[in-house]
Amino acid sequence: MLIDPQDVIAKWSVKELNDAAEDYFKNLEGFAAGYSKPFFGLNHTPQLLTKLGQLIGGLRMEPGMTVLEFGAGACWLSRHLNQLGLKTISCDVSPSALARGKELFAQYPLIGSLPAEPQFLLFDGHRFDLPAASVDRIICFDAFHHVPNQETVLREMSRILKPSGVAGFCEPGKNHSQTQDSQEEMRKFRVLENDIDIVKLFGLAEQCGFYDIQLTVMQNMEVRLSDQVEIVSPLWSERLTNLVHGNIRATMSNGHIFFLYNGAVLPDSRKAEGLSYKMTSSLISTTVKAGERLVLPIKVTNTGTARWLSGGTASGSVQIGVSLFDTDGVFHQQDVVRHQFSRAIEPGETVVADIVVAPHRLGRLFYRLDMVSEQVCWMGSLGSDQLDIEVTVVAA
Repeated sequence: MLIDPQDVIAKWSVKELNDAAEDYFKNLEGFAAGYSKPFFGLNHTPQLLTKLGQLIGGLRMEPGMTVLEFGAGACWLSRHLNQLGLKTISCDVSPSALARGKELFAQYPLIGSLPAEPQFLLFDGHRFDLPAASVDRIICFDAFHHVPNQETVLREMSRILKPSGVAGFCEPGKNHSQTQDSQEEMRKFRVLENDIDIVKLFGLAEQCGFYDIQLTVMQNMEVRLSDQVEIVSPLWSERLTNLVHGNIRATMSNGHIFFLYNGAVLPDSRKAEGLSYKMTSSLISTTVKAGERLVLPIKVTNTGTARWLSGGTASGSVQIGVSLFDTDGVFHQQDVVRHQFSRAIEPGETVVADIVVAPHRLGRLFYRLDMVSEQVCWMGSLGSDQLDIEVTVVAA
């Protein structure tokens, strides 16, 4: 007789299910596969990497963000996120699972300097021991279907997410509980293997403070060369259309990758997309004596769709960069001056700045001003017009 996951929820309390998870990890022998994910078998790795790539990409994470991994288990995913420059909080109901995660980090140190030491958070099944609006992203890889009290957990996720935060999930479909593996897990380990009905779940998420949901279509489909030629052409045959639609239906009926939004996600300068500006100055050309202090009055408008972050040398911090050329276009010096802003600059906002230089090289020169997003790009390379100010330097 098939076990109904709703019967599991009715029979066992949240604490009892948490204890079952602890028993599972505490008594688990040999954990090489758990540590080596996502590379733990040629049969599993391709599909796992596909899902993981779509989940990470859809979360639109940036270096330095704080990310909570919900249902972290042995923390293999947190370890990879930490390696990507994210501040990770590995969260699980099992102390033994988190202990294995700490062991993983200790045995396999990450490469290079990291933004912060990984954190480990024991979850009681009801409340995260974290302040409100304290994390940028939540990532949940194949764990939410184990949650018996989904409304409570979703409400907590909404509470700890920042106003523009996103929670991303990779979960099985609405017939998951009926599979042989799920039935065996529920019977042997008292683990909840619930079904995920995405429509019902989003209705619940809206009640808990989330305002939007987006889904990623999972596809793993091979086509013939003739199909590829047809795909990039203006018209598709009925056969190819049915093939693609059938693949989408089959993959999405077996699982979902979805994202719950806690507020509008405004892009920022930690990525090049949406970066552009317009820069002007009341000073076009001038003459100064060598070593004399010269003020370049600048007005710059954020004409893009991304917020310009401030923060000095932090990744994505936007500054005005000044380079020196002669009038024949020969480059002499980059970063003559870097002007930092004291706050973030919103799309459409205009700010003014006085850039101070003291030229020593005699002759006709020009200072080229460009906007730079630290460790991301010079915006002039994206199409914005740099500003050139000609300066004739004479002997003092």
